[in-house]
Amino acid sequence: MRSGAPDKGIVIGAAHAHNIVYQDSTRRFVCIDGFGDKNTVPIHEMSHFANRFKLKRARCRLTKTIRELSA
Repeated sequence: MRSGAPDKGIVIGAAHAHNIVYQDSTRRFVCIDGFGDKNTVPIHEMSHFANRFKLKRARCRLTKTIRELSA
């Protein structure tokens, strides 16, 4: 989840540590996300601002989880 991700039209519904895997062939981390949206009105898909806000919160949670796991 790079800081430029919202501008690239990337919408991540479940950015959790258990959704991140390491791909040996490309030597990078990949986010595995499901299909569809659980919300009736997926505001974050319709608004760059809402998506950026959601991704920022998800990035903070994910960073916190990774720090806790690596401690």
